[in-house]
Amino acid sequence: MRSRRTGVGIPERKTDEYVVMRLSEMIKEGLVEETIDPTLDTCSGNFGCEASAQSAESLKVLLRQSSIPVAGLPQIDSEVLRGQQHAITKHLLCRRR
Repeated sequence: MRSRRTGVGIPERKTDEYVVMRLSEMIKEGLVEETIDPTLDTCSGNFGCEASAQSAESLKVLLRQSSIPVAGLPQIDSEVLRGQQHAITKHLLCRRR
C-alpha cells in the first residue's frame, strides 16, 4: 500500500523569491541587523547557519553603505566605508589561502 504524502512542497525558486521580498521589507524597516545576531545564536549544524555566520559582518557593512534608507541604521561616511571595504577584502583574500 502506498502512503499518501502530506504537507506542502514549495519550489526552491519560489522560496528564494519570498526570502528576497521579506529581506527587502526588513531592510526598509531596519530589522535586519537586529535579527542577525539572535539568528546566529539559535542556529547550528546546517549550511544556512554556516553561510549566515560567515557573511554576518559583511552584510551589516553592506547595509550601512547602502543608499537605501534603513530605519535605525546609521549611514557611514565614504572614508570609513573605504577602510571597511579594504579590511573585508583583505580578510576574504586571507581566508582563501
